[in-house]
Amino acid sequence: MTTEMQFTTTINAPVEKVFDLIADLARYEQWLSSSNLYGSMTKLSDNPAKLGTTYVDKGKTSVMQGMVTEYEAPRHITFQQSTKSKVLIFNITVIIRIRYTLDSTKQGTQVRRDIALDIEGIPGFAKSIIIKQIRAENERILEKMKAHLEKSN
Repeated sequence: MTTEMQFTTTINAPVEKVFDLIADLARYEQWLSSSNLYGSMTKLSDNPAKLGTTYVDKGKTSVMQGMVTEYEAPRHITFQQSTKSKVLIFNITVIIRIRYTLDSTKQGTQVRRDIALDIEGIPGFAKSIIIKQIRAENERILEKMKAHLEKSN
Protein backbone atom coordinates (compact mmCIF):
# COMPACT_ATOMS: atom_id res chain seq x y z
CA MET A 1 0.00 0.00 0.00
CA THR A 2 1.35 3.40 -0.98
CA THR A 3 1.60 6.11 1.65
CA GLU A 4 1.26 9.62 0.27
CA MET A 5 2.41 12.80 1.98
CA GLN A 6 2.45 16.43 0.90
CA PHE A 7 4.61 19.24 2.26
CA THR A 8 4.52 22.89 1.26
CA THR A 9 6.37 26.07 2.06
CA THR A 10 6.82 29.48 0.51
CA ILE A 11 10.38 30.64 -0.05
CA ASN A 12 11.27 34.27 -0.63
CA ALA A 13 13.32 33.54 -3.76
CA PRO A 14 12.63 33.26 -7.50
CA VAL A 15 11.43 29.93 -8.92
CA GLU A 16 14.61 29.51 -10.98
CA LYS A 17 16.83 29.86 -7.91
CA VAL A 18 14.79 27.29 -5.95
CA PHE A 19 14.79 24.84 -8.87
CA ASP A 20 18.54 25.24 -9.39
CA LEU A 21 19.17 24.44 -5.72
CA ILE A 22 17.05 21.27 -5.91
CA ALA A 23 18.70 20.11 -9.14
CA ASP A 24 22.26 20.76 -7.88
CA LEU A 25 22.70 17.41 -6.13
CA ALA A 26 26.48 17.80 -5.72
CA ARG A 27 26.00 20.79 -3.43
CA TYR A 28 23.27 19.50 -1.11
CA GLU A 29 25.83 19.23 1.69
CA GLN A 30 26.25 23.04 1.57
CA TRP A 31 22.69 23.59 2.77
CA LEU A 32 21.40 20.24 4.06
CA SER A 33 23.09 18.95 7.19
CA SER A 34 23.35 15.21 7.64
CA SER A 35 20.74 13.15 9.46
CA ASN A 36 19.92 9.47 9.89
CA LEU A 37 18.30 9.47 6.45
CA TYR A 38 20.58 11.87 4.57
CA GLY A 39 24.35 12.12 4.63
CA SER A 40 25.57 12.80 1.13
CA MET A 41 24.83 12.52 -2.57
CA THR A 42 27.38 10.38 -4.38
CA LYS A 43 27.95 8.69 -7.73
CA LEU A 44 26.16 11.44 -9.66
CA SER A 45 25.88 10.70 -13.35
CA ASP A 46 25.18 14.40 -14.08
CA ASN A 47 25.24 17.67 -12.20
CA PRO A 48 23.10 19.65 -12.25
CA ALA A 49 20.52 16.89 -12.50
CA LYS A 50 18.55 16.31 -15.68
CA LEU A 51 16.09 13.66 -16.83
CA GLY A 52 17.70 10.25 -16.29
CA THR A 53 20.39 11.42 -13.85
CA THR A 54 21.32 8.66 -11.42
CA TYR A 55 22.83 9.04 -7.95
CA VAL A 56 23.25 7.44 -4.53
CA ASP A 57 21.62 9.13 -1.51
CA LYS A 58 23.63 7.88 1.44
CA GLY A 59 22.44 8.32 5.03
CA LYS A 60 23.48 6.82 8.37
CA THR A 61 20.70 4.23 8.24
CA SER A 62 20.08 3.80 4.51
CA VAL A 63 21.62 3.86 1.06
CA MET A 64 19.14 4.77 -1.67
CA GLN A 65 19.72 4.30 -5.40
CA GLY A 66 18.07 7.24 -7.15
CA MET A 67 17.10 8.55 -10.56
CA VAL A 68 15.48 11.73 -11.90
CA THR A 69 12.26 10.54 -13.58
CA GLU A 70 10.67 13.91 -14.44
CA TYR A 71 12.40 17.14 -15.32
CA GLU A 72 10.67 20.32 -16.46
CA ALA A 73 12.80 23.31 -15.42
CA PRO A 74 11.90 25.38 -13.48
CA ARG A 75 8.51 23.89 -12.55
CA HIS A 76 8.85 20.16 -11.77
CA ILE A 77 11.48 17.65 -10.86
CA THR A 78 10.85 14.12 -9.63
CA PHE A 79 13.27 11.75 -7.96
CA GLN A 80 12.65 8.04 -7.46
CA GLN A 81 14.79 6.24 -4.89
CA SER A 82 14.85 2.67 -3.66
CA THR A 83 16.71 0.43 -1.26
CA LYS A 84 16.62 -3.19 -0.18
CA SER A 85 17.97 -4.43 3.11
CA LYS A 86 17.74 -7.32 5.51
CA VAL A 87 16.96 -6.50 9.13
CA LEU A 88 16.74 -9.52 11.42
CA ILE A 89 14.36 -11.86 9.56
CA PHE A 90 12.83 -9.17 7.35
CA ASN A 91 13.74 -8.46 3.72
CA ILE A 92 12.75 -4.82 3.45
CA THR A 93 12.16 -2.89 0.24
CA VAL A 94 11.57 0.87 0.29
CA ILE A 95 10.62 2.85 -2.80
CA ILE A 96 10.06 6.58 -2.52
CA ARG A 97 9.01 9.06 -5.18
CA ILE A 98 9.69 12.74 -4.43
CA ARG A 99 8.04 15.26 -6.75
CA TYR A 100 8.71 18.97 -6.42
CA THR A 101 6.26 21.44 -7.96
CA LEU A 102 7.28 25.11 -7.94
CA ASP A 103 4.93 28.05 -8.51
CA SER A 104 5.64 31.79 -8.50
CA THR A 105 3.75 33.81 -5.90
CA LYS A 106 3.89 37.42 -4.72
CA GLN A 107 6.02 36.21 -1.79
CA GLY A 108 8.47 34.26 -3.98
CA THR A 109 8.06 30.55 -4.72
CA GLN A 110 5.56 28.07 -3.38
CA VAL A 111 7.33 24.73 -3.06
CA ARG A 112 5.22 21.59 -2.93
CA ARG A 113 6.97 18.32 -2.15
CA ASP A 114 4.76 15.28 -2.83
CA ILE A 115 5.88 11.93 -1.49
CA ALA A 116 4.68 8.49 -2.56
CA LEU A 117 6.18 5.80 -0.33
CA ASP A 118 6.03 2.02 -0.62
CA ILE A 119 7.48 -0.13 2.14
CA GLU A 120 7.35 -3.90 1.86
CA GLY A 121 8.57 -6.75 4.02
CA ILE A 122 7.95 -5.46 7.56
CA PRO A 123 5.01 -5.49 9.95
CA GLY A 124 2.73 -2.46 10.32
CA PHE A 125 4.12 -1.16 13.62
CA ALA A 126 7.65 -0.98 12.17
CA LYS A 127 6.31 0.59 8.98
CA SER A 128 4.66 3.37 11.02
CA ILE A 129 8.01 4.17 12.67
CA ILE A 130 9.71 4.49 9.26
CA ILE A 131 6.86 6.67 7.94
CA LYS A 132 7.18 8.97 10.96
CA GLN A 133 10.94 9.34 10.34
CA ILE A 134 10.39 10.08 6.65
CA ARG A 135 7.73 12.68 7.46
CA ALA A 136 10.10 14.46 9.88
CA GLU A 137 12.94 14.33 7.33
CA ASN A 138 10.80 15.91 4.63
CA GLU A 139 9.80 18.75 6.95
CA ARG A 140 13.48 19.25 7.86
CA ILE A 141 14.55 19.36 4.21
CA LEU A 142 12.07 22.12 3.35
CA GLU A 143 13.03 24.11 6.46
CA LYS A 144 16.74 23.90 5.55
CA MET A 145 16.04 24.80 1.92
CA LYS A 146 13.98 27.84 2.96
CA ALA A 147 16.58 29.04 5.49
CA HIS A 148 19.44 28.68 3.00
CA LEU A 149 17.72 30.43 0.11
CA GLU A 150 16.30 33.27 2.18
CA LYS A 151 19.67 33.84 3.87
CA SER A 152 21.40 34.11 0.51
CA ASN A 153 18.76 36.48 -0.92
